[in-house]
Amino acid sequence: MIFGDENVISVSHEEDIDGIGSAAILLRVLGVRNIVLTNYHREKWYYAVKKIRGYCESLGNITIYITDLNLKKWMINSLDHGLSNCVKKIYWIDHHLWDKESDELTDKLGYYVKYNDAKHTASENLAEFLGVKEDPVVDLIKILSRDSDFGIMQHFLTEPLTDLIRYLVYIKKSKALLKKLVRKISRGVFWDYETEVLWRNAYKMKREVVENTLRNYIYKEVDDRKIYFFFTEPVTSSYSLLKNFGEKYDLAIVIFSNGSITIVRERDKDDIDCSEIARRLGGGGHRHIAGVQVRRRMIIEKDLLLQRIINVLREYFEKK
Repeated sequence: MIFGDENVISVSHEEDIDGIGSAAILLRVLGVRNIVLTNYHREKWYYAVKKIRGYCESLGNITIYITDLNLKKWMINSLDHGLSNCVKKIYWIDHHLWDKESDELTDKLGYYVKYNDAKHTASENLAEFLGVKEDPVVDLIKILSRDSDFGIMQHFLTEPLTDLIRYLVYIKKSKALLKKLVRKISRGVFWDYETEVLWRNAYKMKREVVENTLRNYIYKEVDDRKIYFFFTEPVTSSYSLLKNFGEKYDLAIVIFSNGSITIVRERDKDDIDCSEIARRLGGGGHRHIAGVQVRRRMIIEKDLLLQRIINVLREYFEKK
């Protein structure tokens, strides 16, 4: 591959450090400047497929790196359909627990090369896959991605970068600023004056949302487990919210107004598999944290959504 090859496309998760960091690694190491940032919302994914198809139509044949995205069957099918006239090869570098159906579908399609290790982040797996050694920028991306995705949250940059990314996605709604952040990080610029200004606005909004959310949680007991439900706005992350929550819990279910649901277990609850609970709801992820994407109208029907989740939890705990 030629450095900066225009036929190579980066498709990555836009909502966290691991996804943004993966795109930055591809830019730094391979010079991949065709960047598509997306998430699990159907309209966002369909738009991403449309963008990729545009590259295909202009370039003829393409190589795609998909990073930090736990693709579902419908996502894979829409990508395959959208690129039906395209000569393509797809590298799927991830760290989520793949469901069997989606994994088998990519095998059947034949043009996927897959690399997945759930013990590491997507950024760590990507660096390993690309054979990157002793690169201080990539090393810091790996540290921050692990600090964020595994809920360690100890590096001084982890939380403010998370705040900033979510602010750019959900408040500014700016792909341009997100891609600018990717370019900065690829050069080793993790923070500067522009970042500081944007983050101050993000932090102010996040604090207001967190304070309001923590005053209005819902508590339920399911099979003698302490379950807390939080309805909030996506400008905050689940970890930023829960670190300010003083109660002990077995599971925290964070329900965002955009239809995203995050399932988080208390650190010492190793017997709970969040990815399995999420799978039963149509999502996936990791044992310690997982997610589901539902249609926004379900968030409005709060009681019905709560009951659905509680029924799934009861079934899950009864079979353990």
